[in-house]
Amino acid sequence: MKFRAKPIYDDQDWEAQPFLEDLIDEEGYIQGYYVDGYIVGDVIESTDEYITLSFWWPVDKETVEAI
Repeated sequence: MKFRAKPIYDDQDWEAQPFLEDLIDEEGYIQGYYVDGYIVGDVIESTDEYITLSFWWPVDKETVEAI
């Protein structure tokens, strides 16, 4: 099940700004899978030792909604 939520964004995150702008929809939400306070993207690769996600970003838990 996919979710959307408002990202927690700090002005200190200036290096990530172009990346984040590509992920945020017109309403200011980021979409993906919700995992313990984060919206995460699709799995790119995984093994018994690690998992690589396309992205992960902290979100405001009060804004999480199923889509």
